[in-house]
Amino acid sequence: MSIFVLLSLAALDVRWGTSPDCPVPDLSAFTRGNDGSAVVRIGPLGGRAPSWEVVITFLRPFQASRRLEVSSCADATNAARALLTLGLNGAERFLTDEVSVGPTPPPPPLVEAPLISAVARIGVVGEFATLPSPGARVRLAAGVRGQTFEGMIGVRAGWPASLETVDSFPTAQARVEVWPLLGGELVGCWAPQLGRFRLRGCATFLAEGWRLRGEGTPETASGVAFLLGAGAQTGASLRLVAGFELGMDLGVRVNLRRPAARFDMVQVLSAGPVTAETGVWFGWSPDR
Repeated sequence: MSIFVLLSLAALDVRWGTSPDCPVPDLSAFTRGNDGSAVVRIGPLGGRAPSWEVVITFLRPFQASRRLEVSSCADATNAARALLTLGLNGAERFLTDEVSVGPTPPPPPLVEAPLISAVARIGVVGEFATLPSPGARVRLAAGVRGQTFEGMIGVRAGWPASLETVDSFPTAQARVEVWPLLGGELVGCWAPQLGRFRLRGCATFLAEGWRLRGEGTPETASGVAFLLGAGAQTGASLRLVAGFELGMDLGVRVNLRRPAARFDMVQVLSAGPVTAETGVWFGWSPDR
């Protein structure tokens, strides 16, 4: 047997159903001034613990339901009063078994390292099978680096060196001073990173101006000649700390235009058709 109490005032409609041994509270004391429609049912669970059940269903201004199991009639009445008050005041999120919290906000955007970063290097290059042989250059380079590529532009300069007593010279005192004044190079590399190491396979293009000066003959002359070459290069580098790295390169170049020295219009020496090159460098780029 159950007892139902109906409270209906203007836009408020509350139905409270309970067992005879669980008194009905004064509904007007906590529903006055509210609008809505709700049904409350309170009853025993037949000896199971907890032994009382509360079911509250809202029909207006929203539709929601909440079920609780408590240990006594008093707890059931208090729980129903609290839920009814929350619901009539618009707190719908507390009246469902699954609390509705709205859509999950999208995650914040990831802050990624820039796809392209700057690179700067200084190094020493040794050349073989060309003039002077062997010869050395100081090289400065700057460029950009991506995930798997590098592009560099650099300048390089060498030291003067004298070549003497070559069989083709006109006299035993004749010599040629060779001075690689200034050069520029373009380098494009496929450069994947493997942990702290970066491997490289590169294509290179070089333009270099040489000063050639002949001495030890009745007529001393000098002039500037240009070397143009293209080749391939391989190498690797080790990343140290704070963006610094140490690297080494090995390459070969075909000299498309070769400087030559002449005495009395007779060529006595010329840069070789192929040049081998090796170098070490110290560089920096932002940490990725």
